[in-house]
Amino acid sequence: MATSVRPFLMFEGDAEAAVNFYVSLFSDSDADPLILRNRRPPQAL
Repeated sequence: MATSVRPFLMFEGDAEAAVNFYVSLFSDSDADPLILRNRRPPQAL
C-alpha cells in the first residue's frame, strides 16, 4: 500500500529556496505551486 505525506510548511525569508531544499531530500517528491504572502500590507503612495 502506497503512502504519501503532505506537509504544511511556513517560512520567514526565502521560502522558495527552503521548499526546493526540502523537496531535494526525498526521491519522487514535488512541490505544489507556492502561495507567497507578504505579512506587511502594501504601502500607500
